[in-house]
Amino acid sequence: MRELRGEPPPASPPGTLVMESEKRPRILLVDYDAENLVEKEIANVDECEPYLHDARASVTWIDVRGIGHRPTFDRIREIFGIHPLALEDLVNVPQRPKVDVYPSHQLVIAQMIRLDAEGTPQTEQLGVLFGRDFVLTVQGDGDWDLTDGVRERLRRNRGLLRQRGAD
Repeated sequence: MRELRGEPPPASPPGTLVMESEKRPRILLVDYDAENLVEKEIANVDECEPYLHDARASVTWIDVRGIGHRPTFDRIREIFGIHPLALEDLVNVPQRPKVDVYPSHQLVIAQMIRLDAEGTPQTEQLGVLFGRDFVLTVQGDGDWDLTDGVRERLRRNRGLLRQRGAD
């Protein structure tokens, strides 16, 4: 079920984050190029920096599961140079589906839909932010992994997915 975190209070300045959890999110790192794939869970977002600054021309994908731990998202903003409005859209759930273009990255907000065992529709927000050599995905911490299909395609390395850029 979609996490409802609410909107910032009325008259809040743009870029205001509604963050309320002390629970650290689960963070998965996937770093890949045409020949290599590294996939692991990391304890904190700082562990992705060596991959971002590696001399190889790889794509570093950070998948964050769980929204609300402000120190994690403050550090993500610093590491990836995320525009404050883009970060606000990633963490203040729900957002309307949209695409925003910033000077060094692009943001896609989508609402994913599935049917539960009883046939009732469930939705979950997926935020995707990508730049020249990175992808950042943000999703809730529920039992629905919105990005597993893409990781599986990267593991199989069939087609051109690992030979293309972050977009």
